Amino acid sequence: MANEEKIENVEGTTESVITALQKVITLLDRIKNAIEESSSKIPNASVQLNTVTQATELATVEILDVLDVMGTKIHILENGMKEFDQAGISEKQVLMLTGIKQTLAELKENTSNITVALQVQDITAQKIGAANHLIEICSQRIIKRVELF
Repeated sequence: MANEEKIENVEGTTESVITALQKVITLLDRIKNAIEESSSKIPNASVQLNTVTQATELATVEILDVLDVMGTKIHILENGMKEFDQAGISEKQVLMLTGIKQTLAELKENTSNITVALQVQDITAQKIGAANHLIEICSQRIIKRVELF
């Protein structure tokens, strides 16, 4: 009778192992499908990141071009303001010229600050590019490993 119990225990254990293996195989299959599905979305995400980066870069270049023109015009106006002889004009006109000079200086500073702030776009584009490259490498590695299943 002890022998029959051992055989029953072995059969029960074997069935448990087979059931567990079937569950593991099913789980691995689901994981593989999920990875394949996610991996197929990565190239689209990569393209979208590149598109956004290019659009942002184009807009930044356009803004910088406008700021450059503004800076040139401000410089011309500042030089023109130096030509005024304040000796023969009224106090009101002197105050107006002083206000105009101050406004030009503020505009010059603002355009400079905007230019510096826009340089962040270049740094951001580089970081997005690096992240995108890393995503592509990981995607390729995942696909290779999934293919081994």
